[in-house]
Amino acid sequence: MKEKWTEEEVKFLPPKEHDYFERKSGQILSGTDFQNILAKAICAFANSGGGHLIIGVKDDETFDGVEPLLGKSKTSTRDYIEQIVPNLLENQLSTFRVHQVIPSPESSIPPGKILIVIDVDDSPFAPHQARYNHTYFYRPGGRSAPAPHFYLENLRNRIIKPIFAVRLLELELMNATQVEVGIIVSILAKFEVENIGKAMSKCWTIDMRCSNYDIIPHDIFHLDCKVKNFHIPNKKAFLKTDALLPSMTDKCQAAFGIVITTPNMDKNTLQESLNSLLSKVKISYAVISEIGRGEEKIIPCEIMHEWINPKKILWVLPNWDDQYEIYCGHGIYCIGIGIINGTSSTYHDLTCYIANKSDNSFTSLHIAIGFRRRDGILLHLEEVNVERLPNHSEKLVEISIKKTNLPLNMFAYITCSVISKIKLN
Repeated sequence: MKEKWTEEEVKFLPPKEHDYFERKSGQILSGTDFQNILAKAICAFANSGGGHLIIGVKDDETFDGVEPLLGKSKTSTRDYIEQIVPNLLENQLSTFRVHQVIPSPESSIPPGKILIVIDVDDSPFAPHQARYNHTYFYRPGGRSAPAPHFYLENLRNRIIKPIFAVRLLELELMNATQVEVGIIVSILAKFEVENIGKAMSKCWTIDMRCSNYDIIPHDIFHLDCKVKNFHIPNKKAFLKTDALLPSMTDKCQAAFGIVITTPNMDKNTLQESLNSLLSKVKISYAVISEIGRGEEKIIPCEIMHEWINPKKILWVLPNWDDQYEIYCGHGIYCIGIGIINGTSSTYHDLTCYIANKSDNSFTSLHIAIGFRRRDGILLHLEEVNVERLPNHSEKLVEISIKKTNLPLNMFAYITCSVISKIKLN
């Protein structure tokens, strides 16, 4: 199914009707038989591999359009059609999309009118019948007609592949790292996936891609990031090996990273740089399974802005300013860090408190503590594991570091960052 329809695409359709599309005058909306006409056409497409119903175009290909709002409630025509379509058929239809056509600058659509296109996909629940007269329809020779018995039997007996319906739940910022050009942000995309087909899927996952690498710099999007001190989990770690049976729903995650080129870290400058980036980059996702890659969907720009903003980026960006209380991200702080020479000639003893100032409780935290020179070069990296840290609590951590690995007279500051976490609530 298409993401959108433009007036030019409607104009370029072949002059005669075909098995995969049909034109209807906008006058059908004002008739008492509108829902029955709609049910017949949509039923035929759903039983014949899918197609497109264009409303607001006469048989001679001239545009008469439809009213943008319907009835006294002033419901938009698009929303009204989207609400009634599923209930026009038995079995209920789910594989469809209703579009309001985007007009051209020099539009042929009558003033004050719009065009509607209903995309109908090949339905995994076919055969369907029109509810108003309990008749099965299909598309022979560019028209909708009652389906014969042999056709319905072929539909019922065909082997159906798994078909996935995917819903993006949220984008979570995992961590952020400062690099020479700006900031790299690691993002975890969370999805809900449903198998709406009739066949089981044995192995599946979500695949993230940049859909417009041809017009943007190649270094602003990462799946397997090689940048030093920046980590994006291997997508194999997110592979779902549990079978997804028909009608079952499961959760899935996929990680990716974006590079935000910004001269400094203040919120206004960061917002401008982020706006520029998100206006260019198109992040897409699709389900990959044993039958191949499914339909690609673009994460809308407004969704990217909702989940990725300067406040959230600075929240997960380690704070380098205060050596007594260092922010690690996700509401976790490293407090009172200090190195004690002690009596050992081989080791430094390091102590600090890991404090959870967030409302979340964690069953596991994995934190990286970095010792750096003034120019930012990493001298030593210590990994700390903290088990079970309730919200608004802290835990004392003690670490021993070989002196040969950490010359005390060389490091200028310490950075801390949450690498991974398991959230309890």
